[in-house]
Amino acid sequence: MGFLFYLAVVALFPNFNISAGGFILAGMSGLIAGATRAPITAIIIFFEMSGNIHLVIPLFLTSVFSFLVTSKICSQSVFTFKLKLSNVNLQKGIDLNILKRLKISEVYNKEFESVNVSDNFNVIVSKLLHNKNQDLTVIDSRGEIRGVIIANDLKGSVEDKENLQQLLNAGELAITGFTPVTLHDDCFEALKTMHKFDLEILPVIDEISKRIIGIVNSKDIITSYYKKVETIELINDIAGNMVLKDEFNALHLKIGFTITEVVPPLCMVGSSIRQLNLFEKFKIEVLAIKSNKNDTAEITANFSDDYILGEKDSLVIGGDARNIKRFITTKNCN
Repeated sequence: MGFLFYLAVVALFPNFNISAGGFILAGMSGLIAGATRAPITAIIIFFEMSGNIHLVIPLFLTSVFSFLVTSKICSQSVFTFKLKLSNVNLQKGIDLNILKRLKISEVYNKEFESVNVSDNFNVIVSKLLHNKNQDLTVIDSRGEIRGVIIANDLKGSVEDKENLQQLLNAGELAITGFTPVTLHDDCFEALKTMHKFDLEILPVIDEISKRIIGIVNSKDIITSYYKKVETIELINDIAGNMVLKDEFNALHLKIGFTITEVVPPLCMVGSSIRQLNLFEKFKIEVLAIKSNKNDTAEITANFSDDYILGEKDSLVIGGDARNIKRFITTKNCN
């Protein structure tokens, strides 16, 4: 592209004495900047190659323009485009599909420390010390959440606790405005809320009573996420070597967990994984989906809950053997 632009300039301005080398380097810089979404890197690389200070502005303009145009056309770089085609939805190095499938009920902690909305500064400091400087939830007399006190915000005030005892209470120190999570919410939304309000923990409330029943910690979410990643890699290996010979062909593990591949009933075709809700109905988990296309099986373990089952899809499921058999023999999709 750089050389073609050079030919166009020469054709329009034949009296100009210009070299093709600068145009070629600028074109190469634009290509790298657009493909990798790294314009600064492209500018530095090709400036170092040329050693010509006069090329800095052309390299900058070409790289930035290419970056802006390609970002509008496609949100993925050359490094992440293939992952996107494989249904790996990355954001800042995190697979969002895994986070969205990871429910609060899997990671929350029932043990937590709370302070009453009217507690004074001395009580808050004592609870923080007892809680190893972990953030505190603030509740009212009915057990409903009123906010979160961030431990780091109070570290500089501990020495003045005698003076602040009568001046501040928990309600005045609490961070408010966020929405607590429930057991059925996903960890992706929880992390978004934590990031927005700069929180390390988030209260978990009962959907009906609205009372706090636990907390979810950002560190626990990240730990569970990486465990899920490892599990998905293992499932891919197992599913890749599993052959569907009959409906009851299964892998039985010593821990009481059974993994098998099944063809879903026709009444489930056209429904999403979320609509099927197999865990609630049968207490089994969908571990992976095998898409049998053109005599080749494509295995997807990090699928979205919005995935629509096709006629040629089979499910790799896991759970208690009795629950799996109940699912296989059922003819009712409701």
